[in-house]
Amino acid sequence: MQLSMIVEKWDAIMFEIYNVLADLKWIVVKRKYSKIVEKNRRFKDLYIGNRCFILLNGPSLKEHDLSYLENEVVFTTNYFYKSEIADVVKPDFICWQDSKFLITDECMKIKSEVKKKLPSTKMIFNIRGYRKNEQEDNVFYTYNKHLPNWYSISNDLSNNCSAFSTVAFYAINCAIYMGFKEIYVLGLDFGPGGFKHFTNLGVECDDPRLMNNKREVCTEYWSYAKAHFESFALNKFAIKKKCRIVNLNPESYIRAFEFGEYEKIFK
Repeated sequence: MQLSMIVEKWDAIMFEIYNVLADLKWIVVKRKYSKIVEKNRRFKDLYIGNRCFILLNGPSLKEHDLSYLENEVVFTTNYFYKSEIADVVKPDFICWQDSKFLITDECMKIKSEVKKKLPSTKMIFNIRGYRKNEQEDNVFYTYNKHLPNWYSISNDLSNNCSAFSTVAFYAINCAIYMGFKEIYVLGLDFGPGGFKHFTNLGVECDDPRLMNNKREVCTEYWSYAKAHFESFALNKFAIKKKCRIVNLNPESYIRAFEFGEYEKIFK
């Protein structure tokens, strides 16, 4: 057995011990959050057997004609809605996981902007973005305290579900819960030199001068490595669910998913 696999499985054991404690905490706080997250049950297998496209913010997104997606189910993430492409694609879902952002007042501003620009788009946030007495039909929240690992992925959006290192995997996990059989991912570049966007969204990182500083972009080097391990665990979970995850960027640094060509899908 390779050393990397030994390390991954050892880490997974540690994560599973943590997850037992996280599930116990969920039992304690469930009464507080259950009505909020149970709203997500409407998504369970809603699109069973269908396909969807998840558009991320990597520069490779500019290489494709996204007008093909006009009649497809589309997920986007974070500040994607600020781009002109959002006017063409009109995403069905926008996913946001960053708890550091969600506790700020900026979160409420984002919800308002999305609702105005994309009134039919549903937003899926980490529970940290919830505000008491908030009543929004198109806003949904997930409770994320489970650490994804080689042994388990928590997929139930109405329960304690997995908190991934990147919103890309959070969106994929949501799509699996919704029953999609094929999940095509664009813009998943994940280059080691810094996470640049396909266009200027005005939010590259806290300090644009540090764009190539991995500690700034991904907090810690371990987070970047952890995301790679999570990708393999997520793909393993998807196969178990009889779901295909297809990465449409052959140059992507995420190598866990099978690769495909965007244009061939529509030919």
